[in-house]
Amino acid sequence: MPIANYSTDVPAVRTIGQIAGMLVTHGASNVTQHIADGQVIGIEFGIDTEFGWRPYRLPVRIEGVHLALNRDPAVSPRQRTEAHAARVAWRIAHDWLRINLALIDAGMASLPEVMFPYTLVNGQQTAFELYAKKELEK
Repeated sequence: MPIANYSTDVPAVRTIGQIAGMLVTHGASNVTQHIADGQVIGIEFGIDTEFGWRPYRLPVRIEGVHLALNRDPAVSPRQRTEAHAARVAWRIAHDWLRINLALIDAGMASLPEVMFPYTLVNGQQTAFELYAKKELEK
């Protein structure tokens, strides 16, 4: 079975705008795009939490989606492009964020709890990236 949203036609730029809108609606400020090699690869934002203002980066790893699409025989050739992978990756990120914001709204989790791995701890690395680096150095 193909990955979620594999057939989307929603442009990545529209999804990025929707994600920014969801974040702003939930109190985020300084919502910006994280860009590498001319491609948006994530969203960065800051938000006041019960622990004070915190910066976050939500990565969108398009290359992983591209590989998944290319591995699946059920995916058509027109859906195996990097441009299509970007559309799919951003829709998956949109769904992930929408569901996690619903958990927060329902009182099932807090924003710092859900977003902890994506907390920018030194301005460049997320908490998870720092953790993974330390684990690999062991």
